[in-house]
Amino acid sequence: MALNGDYIETLPKDKKTGDYETHKPVMDSVFGEHDTLMMKMTRELKNSILIAVLFILFTLPQIDALILKNIPNSNNMLVMYGVKCFFIILLYYLFRNVKFMGN
Repeated sequence: MALNGDYIETLPKDKKTGDYETHKPVMDSVFGEHDTLMMKMTRELKNSILIAVLFILFTLPQIDALILKNIPNSNNMLVMYGVKCFFIILLYYLFRNVKFMGN
């Protein structure tokens, strides 16, 4: 039996086009999801905002008074800065790595 012609051309063709919602999961899995500019900025700035909030919190005079009251020898500025750095690093680690609520 001789094979003549291309059998692909003889296959039926689908005339309808797909809609965006049908193809979106496939496109997202291949190309990744495309975030808006605001979503990208928020994700990139999250660490900086967290560090800024912790810095502002630990520069408050109430925190200085609390440290002076509860930690001996903290009237030395190096000890005060060391204690503050320790708590900032600890809180930063907890906020970044521990999930406090739900997912």
